[in-house]
Amino acid sequence: MYNLDKLILGTVQMGIPYGINNHSGKPDSETSFEILDLAYANGIRMLDTAESYGNSQQVIGDYHRNHSTNHFNVITKLAPNSSDGDIRMHVEKDLKELNLNKLGGYMFHSFQSFRNSHSGAEALSCLRNEGLIDKWGVSVYTNDEFEFVINETDMDLVQLPFNVLDNRKQRGLLLKAASKKGMEIHVRSIFLQGLFFMNPEQLPEKLAPLKPYVLKLNALIREAGNTMQDVCMAYALAQPEINKILIGVDTPIQLKHNLDSITGSKVDAGLLQEIGEIDVQQTALLNPVNWK
Repeated sequence: MYNLDKLILGTVQMGIPYGINNHSGKPDSETSFEILDLAYANGIRMLDTAESYGNSQQVIGDYHRNHSTNHFNVITKLAPNSSDGDIRMHVEKDLKELNLNKLGGYMFHSFQSFRNSHSGAEALSCLRNEGLIDKWGVSVYTNDEFEFVINETDMDLVQLPFNVLDNRKQRGLLLKAASKKGMEIHVRSIFLQGLFFMNPEQLPEKLAPLKPYVLKLNALIREAGNTMQDVCMAYALAQPEINKILIGVDTPIQLKHNLDSITGSKVDAGLLQEIGEIDVQQTALLNPVNWK
């Protein structure tokens, strides 16, 4: 059994249809509000969104305007290709749209966006000092990006993929280094956009090299008597360096299943350790950007 205080609810699905295994599409406002109600009732207080996630920020803002006591702490991300001089304008616009006085975090949407910025770090530090944002950071994909952020920056927050294949074998040393430096570590893609719930025999041709690893996962989990969902959640939650885990859902039922998985499942530590030793060689395929 794990606590829910590590969870962040992702809201990309509230703004655009998202995920390789998403068959329900983008939820309407009523369904989005039901998801947010359920999250809040179960102690989730942080949301992840972005300026480029369709109308997700508007949905969150509408929720806040209609629920005066249920306000979330929100992390959002600068739209790609935005100029440094616009950062303050973006933050002020986001606060108004989200109906908030302060952002829990503000991030560059990609490492490339951060690297292309000349004065963005300084601007975000000023906004943090003024109390408009709590933390600032960047969303990364690769270990090279993660390592640069650890060694060459003084940002507060980093978000990166982490899951049962993109695991401690792939990222363990860097997680330790970032944690030692005092960076707050948020992870996403713990279900790899739903790929782990697909029939391994029906993976798209481009993802066929991942099939042996997914089959091995299924065999280990089946032998242990657990479910894929329980193990994916437990594996991320068990990592001591990880501060927050981002989950995204399309329906209230999906969120309830995730919450039940956290509060009710028991996954053996030996299984989690064995999963952490799975060594995927085709690491590029662990990044959904490369699936197209």
